[in-house]
Formats: sequence, structure tokens, C-alpha cells
Amino acid sequence: MDSSGLFVVSIIVGIIFAFIGCGICQFKGRSSAEGFILGLILGIFGIIIVSALPEINTAWEETQPFNNFPVD
Repeated sequence: MDSSGLFVVSIIVGIIFAFIGCGICQFKGRSSAEGFILGLILGIFGIIIVSALPEINTAWEETQPFNNFPVD
């Protein structure tokens, strides 16, 4: 395979990782652009990073000290 073919394959693989990262971020309630960029630039490592990020809603609720008290 020549260098132009390798370049095309690497672009296609990068775009695939970008859309996977986008989907994971949407599932977690995060910005889809964040997952797209991380997946595109970092590839499989970007997918791992996006997977390790917390969900937006649960991270906010856990940081609120008086959020779990019952209301009468």
C-alpha cells in the first residue's frame, strides 16, 4: 500500500473513532463535539478517555451536599 492509500485509511479510521466518541458522549449527556474531537484526534485513546468521563447529570447531583434530603 502506498502512502496515499495509508493516508485515506487513517482518515477513515479517525472518522469512525470520532463518531463512536460522539455517540458515547451523547449517551452520557455530554457535548457531542467533545467526543467527536477526542475520537478524531486521539483515536482509541480518545474513546477510552470519553468512556471514563462521568455523566453530566450524576456528577452534578453527587457534588450537591443537600440534594439527597427528603422533602416533607
